Amino acid sequence: MPASNQKLLTTAAALFLLGEDYRFQTDFILNGEKQDSTFTGTLIVFGRGDPTWSKHYQNVDSMFAKLADSLKSRGIYRIKGKIGLDQSWFDAERLGLGWSWENEPYSFSAPISPLSIFANSIAFQIKTGSASGDPAQIHTTESLLPISIKNEIITKNSTSKPAINLQRPQSEPIYQFSGTIPMDTMFEIRASVPNPSQIFGKALCQKLPSFGIVIDADIYDIDELENFSYNTDTVQVQSRVSLTDVLTTINRQSRNLDAELLFRILGAEHYSIGSRENAATALKTWLAAAGIDTTALRIADGSGLSRKNLITPKSLVRLLEFMQTHNNAALFLKTLPLTGSEGTLKSRMPFVPPHVQVRAKTSTLDAVSALSGYVCKADEPRFVFSLMMNHYVGPSAPLRDVQDKFCSILLQLLEE
Repeated sequence: MPASNQKLLTTAAALFLLGEDYRFQTDFILNGEKQDSTFTGTLIVFGRGDPTWSKHYQNVDSMFAKLADSLKSRGIYRIKGKIGLDQSWFDAERLGLGWSWENEPYSFSAPISPLSIFANSIAFQIKTGSASGDPAQIHTTESLLPISIKNEIITKNSTSKPAINLQRPQSEPIYQFSGTIPMDTMFEIRASVPNPSQIFGKALCQKLPSFGIVIDADIYDIDELENFSYNTDTVQVQSRVSLTDVLTTINRQSRNLDAELLFRILGAEHYSIGSRENAATALKTWLAAAGIDTTALRIADGSGLSRKNLITPKSLVRLLEFMQTHNNAALFLKTLPLTGSEGTLKSRMPFVPPHVQVRAKTSTLDAVSALSGYVCKADEPRFVFSLMMNHYVGPSAPLRDVQDKFCSILLQLLEE
């Protein structure tokens, strides 16, 4: 099981198949009539999987400002009628194949939607009550839709770490917190939302008025509407964030949702619909062309969150070798975490001297730890490696130490 090393496959294929000039976009289709400065009809919001409607990449307000400017250039200052949320570019599966149900409430398992916004998650601030035995305090300022919070977290007079459990019924905005929290403690939990497209629509209705567009419209899923056409005026809002920036964020920060959106985009761009099956076919076809034996691997998702993914370290090494033949080999290399400096390797291998580097993708899942990448000298890869540990009992830290020691041996060989 590769865990997050699966992201190497997704990001490498995206760079090769989509190209570094690929731009993420969302279509806003004006299906109706304009009279004076008012558009009356249905504004269809057609999602294309843009992951950058998120503070991880940019101020989301800038995207709504760009949409408002495009509407004003058409003489539209008021939208009256309906807003139709169209998610048909992807299939209806919102979770990856084999994802653990207990992970569903958390942000790292956020639902996959072509209309994603705010990382399809919401932050809860949790702090202790005033005395031992009191319930904790839970607060959020990010909810655009009604939610329900059930709080069973108890304040404890101890120095132990918080022990918090979060549950959310599938497809319901009900957040159930339980556990204990020591006195004088405050921290944040990010939870997934069950309905990202509805939040997108709500955000649109809240944000556009601040940029001079009056909204007098109700929000619908596109399946609830009739008598509309796609062959009308379309406003394409392209993100200023490059594919390279997204690949770097995925590999360095190990962002699952962004990897899943990219995975589905591969399927949609090649087979019209961004289903898991189409995405896996596009990825396996490219891997076979890269000289990798696809009969010896299994692709369940794009992020590695699924335990159904299977690939050998040998295949990962072959992939990394192949990427060094790519025109953008140096670009791909720099998307990876750097020891002691960037991403998930920032706090690892402090012994690495400045003239050599380890750039590699980390992986952590229950009973899975992996590290795959390059050992470089003067920014040139000299060794390619893949270490994958599966099915162990106990903490991952000792295994990460083994990985780091292995890299130190390769670094010593570079010095000889």
